[in-house]
Amino acid sequence: MATGATTHSCPNCGDKEVSRFCPQCGQKKAEELPSVGEMLHEVLAALFSYDGKLWRTIRVLVTSPGKLSLEYVAGRRASYVGPFQLFLWLQAIAFGVHRLLFSSEPGVADRKSLAILTLGIVLSVVVWILNFKRLKNYTHALLICTHVWAFLMFWLVLEYGFSVPVASQLVRLNILHGNVPVGQFVTLSTMMIVTGYLFVALKKSMSLTWMTALFQVTLSAAILVGAMVPLAPYL
Repeated sequence: MATGATTHSCPNCGDKEVSRFCPQCGQKKAEELPSVGEMLHEVLAALFSYDGKLWRTIRVLVTSPGKLSLEYVAGRRASYVGPFQLFLWLQAIAFGVHRLLFSSEPGVADRKSLAILTLGIVLSVVVWILNFKRLKNYTHALLICTHVWAFLMFWLVLEYGFSVPVASQLVRLNILHGNVPVGQFVTLSTMMIVTGYLFVALKKSMSLTWMTALFQVTLSAAILVGAMVPLAPYL
């Protein structure tokens, strides 16, 4: 005898359910393959919506250095994309742009990505050593540096996209002289911007004094420059 309601099994976990979403795994019930238009709509919704998390996270990352780390430590995490997910997402975009505009040679962008990741780990160790009494554990230092390195990836996206026209304009204005290699221009400008960002991030995320933050940034920058020497062929 009919019950008036058709019972379906969730194709993802097998649970019996009659609602629009599976109560066990959360998957949306789909009885047939979506159309191309529906799939495109899902992609655009994920990219431009994502519950507002992605764009909110990037806005805070760029405009308020150190705040994302403070929010994460305080447990206010649902409103933002996780630090490692954010870093990997921005890294994929940055080196995708690098492959597109500068080098399509296999492995170049991957080696550059690995070298920058290595420098980020070095920075996290330095921050932990300098602040082990202020931080909860090494993960806390890694969290702060992951957000700084996520900003680095965001900045590289801008640099890769605008470095050529900006460098050309600076030469035209006699601020730069001669044929300045784009790679050198990107490296120097990125080092200056990220050093300033690191200063603000460390000061805010650990409530450091100006002098303490300046000392730590200067020492960290010196160590990173030293670490860059063996990695120079890959940067």
